[in-house]
Amino acid sequence: MANTRRLPPLHSLRVLEALYLTGSVTRAADHLNVTHSAVSQQIRQIEAWSGRTMVRRVGRQSRLTEEGESLARVAREAFDAIRHEVDRLPLRTRRPVSIAALPIVAAEWLMPRLPDLLQSDTDVSVHLSYALSDRPLQSEPDIAILFGLRESLGPDDLPLLAGDAAPVCAPAFLERYGRDPVQALQFGPHLHDEDLRMWPDWMDAADLRPNAEAPQPQIYLEGSSLMKSAALAGHGVALCRLALMQENLQAGRLVQLSTVTTDRDWVYYARSNATRRTDSSVASVLDWLAGEGEEVKT
Repeated sequence: MANTRRLPPLHSLRVLEALYLTGSVTRAADHLNVTHSAVSQQIRQIEAWSGRTMVRRVGRQSRLTEEGESLARVAREAFDAIRHEVDRLPLRTRRPVSIAALPIVAAEWLMPRLPDLLQSDTDVSVHLSYALSDRPLQSEPDIAILFGLRESLGPDDLPLLAGDAAPVCAPAFLERYGRDPVQALQFGPHLHDEDLRMWPDWMDAADLRPNAEAPQPQIYLEGSSLMKSAALAGHGVALCRLALMQENLQAGRLVQLSTVTTDRDWVYYARSNATRRTDSSVASVLDWLAGEGEEVKT
């Protein structure tokens, strides 16, 4: 039976990666600790395998063609992924509970609480990483902390934090507008993350109209963490999830400009990997998360 997922020779891929990294056949041979002719032989082998020219001569130098560079980049990424996984093998043998959380949840809510979990349950170890909503995770974590509509949650999903959002800004920013929240909201720059519906929804809920005298400045940022940083730096007014801003609000680093909120039907929630859900360590972490998030489930 023919293999429908053909792969090029591994040694040839290593040579392509080395050429990509070093820029010449001689340096690639030194990098791999092989002879110049061995590198040339592997290049001929992958060219015969693919039917494409991978390397061309430019004067006295050998350069990757467009096809060669494209395959070399993919090989580089694949080898890096393997190297990374090899580095992680000792961590995997310790069987930590892996939690992937949205960056702002990891930084503002989960990280400050982790020491309490580890002190209360010494049998549990945790590996925390980011869950990036714009691309799939490399491997499914034991627990992912995500954001979505409450009505879309599954029966095993665990609500943690309310998604209510209200406008906040730095005290120095509010000073520029005479400490008048309405002036700051109608004339100051609005900070946006990727969810552009939020400001129009909030303005409608607050019965405020945009500044009619001049276009209101808008600043667009990638992700809630950058938006929070911009608000702390005094660059404008941000619609932030109040559950994640409590420390900054209580410390006076941010000021809430209105009691009107939006997105009351959205929540941060924990979703567990079905194949690991009954593991005692994962169950212990889920119980701890449930206790931490209890007060904001309503």
